[in-house]
Formats: sequence, structure tokens, C-alpha cells
Amino acid sequence: MSIVVSNGQVFYVSGTAEVYSTEVYAGGELFVYDSGFASGTVLSGGMETVWSGGTDYYSSVYSGGIEYAYDGGISYFTNVYSGGQEWIGSGGYVSAANISSGGAEDVYGGGQDKYTNVSSGGIQTVYLGGVATSAVVYSLRPFERRQRLGVPPLPLQRDSERKLRLRIVGILRSGPAEKVDRLRQIAGAQPLQPLLTQRR
Repeated sequence: MSIVVSNGQVFYVSGTAEVYSTEVYAGGELFVYDSGFASGTVLSGGMETVWSGGTDYYSSVYSGGIEYAYDGGISYFTNVYSGGQEWIGSGGYVSAANISSGGAEDVYGGGQDKYTNVSSGGIQTVYLGGVATSAVVYSLRPFERRQRLGVPPLPLQRDSERKLRLRIVGILRSGPAEKVDRLRQIAGAQPLQPLLTQRR
């Protein structure tokens, strides 16, 4: 079932419902929850929220688009392109996302991310209490600030005001020849204001 969700429209996917190749444009919202399933969603300025037992595969997040997984929501193989964002809130789980140049992923307190690949120019931010495991990082640079591309929900706004501590486990660093170095653990990094980020 293919759906187009545009400005002012909201579409809910739950129970045994499945949607494929849904297009969500600016002002539109897609909610996937309670065993609902979505695959191939395209977010072009719109927002997809995956929570409470919802599952999402192979979303593509373009400029102005946001995918938000929290409270039991699961997302696999999301592609985040320039200007797009992926948020992982408390209880959310994301695996094998790809963050392209200009894209961003935020892991908030209680959120969990695994096996994300952040291309050169992409950003992954880990907040206090968030965990990112085995992220593949090319040309790791010092942590620095970045201007946010959108306004997160209120619980995330409150979280972002807290002092930050990076908890990244098992970061792989690849050089120009794409040789993978030994697993490197980074913990207890000095807090920066207002964000800790890793830019590739």
C-alpha cells in the first residue's frame, strides 16, 4: 500500500497494517506503532515517528525530513541525506543507518544506535545517556558545534540542555586507504556546550 502524506495530513500505521514507499512531504506526518510496519518511506520535509512496537525499514530522509524513533520504535537501514535528520529518543533503537554528507543523527538519553556509517561531512551526536555502538567513522575530527536543522520535541529539548558526556563504544576509524584500525573506545569526554558531535 503506497500513501502520499502532505501538508497538514497525518497517517497512522498500526496493528497488522503495512505500508510501502510512502511519501511524506513538508507538514505531513507518518506514525508507525503497535506492530505497524513501514518500508521504503521517503521523507521530503515531512516527519516519520516510529514508536511503541512500530518497525521501519529502508527510509530515505531528505532535506527538511525527520525520522524519530523512541519508546520501543525500531528502525533499520535508514539513509539520511543532506539536510535530513534522524532522532533516537529514549527506548528507540536504530541499526545500520547511513548518514551522508550534510545529514545528521542524534542519539538522546536512553536511545541506542548500532552500526551506523557516517560519511565524510555527516554528523552523529550522542547525548548524555545515549549509546552508539560500532559506528564506522572515516577521518574522525575533533568534536565541534553545529547548528540544528530543526526543533526537537519538548522531551528532547530538555535533554539537550543537560551537560553532555560522550558514550561511544567501539568506534572504527578508517583512513584514506580504508584500512580499519583497532577498535577504539572513547568515554568520559569533556562536556561541550551545547552539543558533542562527531563530524566526518
